[in-house]
Amino acid sequence: MHKLRNGGARVATKSIGDDKVYVPYKTGTTVIRELGGIVSIHAGDRSNSLERIKNKPIFKQRIKTDILRECVDLLEVSCVDDCEGYKNIVFPNIKFSKPLVAGSDNHNVHDYKCSCPCWIRGDATFAALQHVCSEPDDRVFLGDLPPLMQRVSRNRTRYIRSLEVRKLGSAPLTEHWFDCDVSFNHGLVAVIGNKGSGKSALADIIGLLGDSHAGQSFSFLTPDKFRKASNNKSRFFRGTIVWESGGTAERLLSDQVTAEIESVKYLPQEYIEQVCNELQEHGSGRFSQELTSVIFSHVDTSQRLGCETFDDLLKYKTTEKQKAITVRREPLRAHIERIAQLEKLSSPAHLQAIKEQIEAKQRELAAHDASKPPAVAKPVEDDEARKKTEEAERSLNELSELVAKHQAQVDSAKGVVTAANKRVAASDRLLTRLESFEASIAILRTESAKDCADLGISIDDIVTVTVKTDRVKDVRIAALQAAKEQVPLLDPEVETGPLKLIKKCQEQMASIRNALAGPSQKYQQHLTDLKQWEQRRAQIEGSPTTEDTLKYYEQHLINCAAAAKELPKLFSELLDKSLQVYDDIVALAAVFSELYAPVQRFIEKHPLAQAQFRMSFETKIVEQGFLEAFLGKLSQSRRGSFNGSAEGRERILHLLRSADFITPARKLHDSITGNRSETYVSEVIGGNYGYCIARRPIIVR
Repeated sequence: MHKLRNGGARVATKSIGDDKVYVPYKTGTTVIRELGGIVSIHAGDRSNSLERIKNKPIFKQRIKTDILRECVDLLEVSCVDDCEGYKNIVFPNIKFSKPLVAGSDNHNVHDYKCSCPCWIRGDATFAALQHVCSEPDDRVFLGDLPPLMQRVSRNRTRYIRSLEVRKLGSAPLTEHWFDCDVSFNHGLVAVIGNKGSGKSALADIIGLLGDSHAGQSFSFLTPDKFRKASNNKSRFFRGTIVWESGGTAERLLSDQVTAEIESVKYLPQEYIEQVCNELQEHGSGRFSQELTSVIFSHVDTSQRLGCETFDDLLKYKTTEKQKAITVRREPLRAHIERIAQLEKLSSPAHLQAIKEQIEAKQRELAAHDASKPPAVAKPVEDDEARKKTEEAERSLNELSELVAKHQAQVDSAKGVVTAANKRVAASDRLLTRLESFEASIAILRTESAKDCADLGISIDDIVTVTVKTDRVKDVRIAALQAAKEQVPLLDPEVETGPLKLIKKCQEQMASIRNALAGPSQKYQQHLTDLKQWEQRRAQIEGSPTTEDTLKYYEQHLINCAAAAKELPKLFSELLDKSLQVYDDIVALAAVFSELYAPVQRFIEKHPLAQAQFRMSFETKIVEQGFLEAFLGKLSQSRRGSFNGSAEGRERILHLLRSADFITPARKLHDSITGNRSETYVSEVIGGNYGYCIARRPIIVR
């Protein structure tokens, strides 16, 4: 790299110190670039800076712009503050940007000083510096530590350091496949290569070692490729993944994932493309229409209630009962969902998953504890330096208190917004529910008009409902106003807002620390690092109400134990609710029996029917379509009561064949609760006498 001073370029001469040789700026930079070099220029507050060329008159601004456009590759600044003016003012005005870097400008390698750390994304080569010129914003960071490295440092158990794949020493396989170490760049976003270059293999291996649950959708580690049964090459290779925390995971490429917790979320292309659709059609033919016509013809005119068809009469007499069943189903459905939720919470798989989460957080905490900043002794200074340091410490403490004060304002504002959002959501839910209730009342009044007219009464005499929503709306408006008032406190661009003030305080603190002498600066930086380390540790430990923290998972494990104790009571309540629905279905079946009775009496009395035909009309409560509907909601490849396509299907058929839909409900209830285990009660409820009947009551005519 060649450095140019304003007005011209210095070149090597035979006589050291001979400054009489002059090379015009543009000529010098052209030669430097032709020789493969990079041109930098001092900017900002550095000595002999580009800013020495004043902006007035206007043509000097054009001169500076031309210099940057035509002659300069890098701008060398002295501190982070110098960057703001260029990024926010200069570059937007001149319509292009240049990399902003910081150099020590040291002339004595034994007395190295650096006022501003400068990070370059790339290898420590001149080519990497040339690459910076093409990506000025993405490959340079000025400051103590780039954000990506901070994230990696604070989350060591979530970043992969390297991947190793080796062939087993005992493997008879002579083909050359894998024998590699792959180090990962934590900024990796894509793997590029030609077809067959190993992209899918790399992704599948990472997914396997990261306990991905998408193993069924792998594209390389599959039975028709690398795991082919006739020549399973995968059993001769072992993969090892190393995390930044130092933890490792290894297994043969022929192994299957058994862990409940994924360390890597992997979405193979086949997995994304999978689509599951189901279509079920029902209809009635002419035979059914003729049959209902015959039945209706035997219904006495006085019993037809003014209806013209059997379906109209059936609808008239069953609609309200169907609605009653639907209304009674709703709490039943919610109850079942609650049981399913608690069963999942108390299941061995879920308990194991929570324990693995706790262990993962404990490992994360251990890795964090291992990264605790080493102790730095407070430097011994002379009186003048000590006074300067003490004054700086007082200023830092004051600024730190201000940061805490402003942060408290931010946290309070966030709390207000969260509470306000909950109130708004609750208000919206309640208002919607009330609107639905008012609509149902309006429907009730409309549907009841004819019945009231037949009875000679007014609907207003029997139904009076008052819905007042003003209070709910007032609370909603107040919540919206409270949230709106917090906006300035959460806007980082508001000059007087706490977020902006926090940023200014942090900048002042950084400036004060940078101004200290080396040992004092190092000690103050240690205090800052230690505080950040403690804050991150507190975040990992968390609280019982903060998600994805150690204490949250520990509390969740306690809640799972409580869920298991609640299940027996919920099962008993579910059985009672199910039998209430069953009673309603029995009442509905009685309506059909009443309507079929005339034609059945006719058949029983008709001589031809008695002598030559075995014909009858009966009303029964039966199951229809439960098997397909139930299996359609399950993944039978997973462990469970209905695992396996044939086995699961046979288990459900056994339950359905053994079900008695005719036995009086209360008698059945007593026999089940008195003589059967809770497990069997659960099966009866779920498969026969509960959700199945409640969802799909079928009357065979």
